[in-house]
Amino acid sequence: MYYLSSIKERPMEIFLAIYISGVITAMYALYWPAWKIIRAVNPDNLLVRKWLLSTIVVFIMFLFTFPVFILALLFPNKTQRFINGFVKGANGEE
Repeated sequence: MYYLSSIKERPMEIFLAIYISGVITAMYALYWPAWKIIRAVNPDNLLVRKWLLSTIVVFIMFLFTFPVFILALLFPNKTQRFINGFVKGANGEE
């Protein structure tokens, strides 16, 4: 029962752990495939040239907007729409 009592005492730590793991999952499922497409289509893109900086910026963006991205993670058609939109936006097509 010690485990249950420690959960009740630290709800914010558990929430942050779940939230950060969700953001990392979103980076892996949404940003990484889009970045690979951008790299294949346009290797001179700023996101590809400055990959570390762009990854940090997108991670921070995902931190603040993660609740919006949950739908894109749960439904495959929305995942594909997000990736396509991200690639088009990064390439300046829209």
